[in-house]
Amino acid sequence: MKMTRKIAASTVFASAMVISAFTIDAQAAQSTANFRVSAVVAKVCSIQAGDLNFGTYDQNAPGAHTANTTVDVTCTPGTNYKIGLSAGNSGNIAARTMSSATVADVLPYGLFRDAGLTQNWGNDIAGGSDIVARSATPGIFSHTVYGAIPANQFVMEANDYQDNITVTIDF
Repeated sequence: MKMTRKIAASTVFASAMVISAFTIDAQAAQSTANFRVSAVVAKVCSIQAGDLNFGTYDQNAPGAHTANTTVDVTCTPGTNYKIGLSAGNSGNIAARTMSSATVADVLPYGLFRDAGLTQNWGNDIAGGSDIVARSATPGIFSHTVYGAIPANQFVMEANDYQDNITVTIDF
């Protein structure tokens, strides 16, 4: 029985040495490395514009007939941008006109940056003062476009008059 105890004790001791050797080898085999995680956040802008509908124009009504719409801008925060509105079919931002598909007549109107209808909204993005310029903040920013048909605009025929405006954002 004494011999069995010595063998058992030797086996336990030998097993402990083997386990200990494997533990040391596993630790000795580790190695580490580092890597960098990075991204470049691009300056990006998107725009959406709603139609401007004057509704029914009464050429005998006193005063300008007004309506408005919005141009919604979403840009990377901190991005400086400029919004310009094209001249439409007339080719002249100071004398925009709507035309009819069936009559050779036009209905003058204006697009403005202010509710007082004093600041024409043009398209000189390269450096003009007739545009809207801003630095983006998080989220959507809505810019109001104010429209006006001057009073006493007599047209040849009651009809639908339209124009197409291109909104350009430069950033």
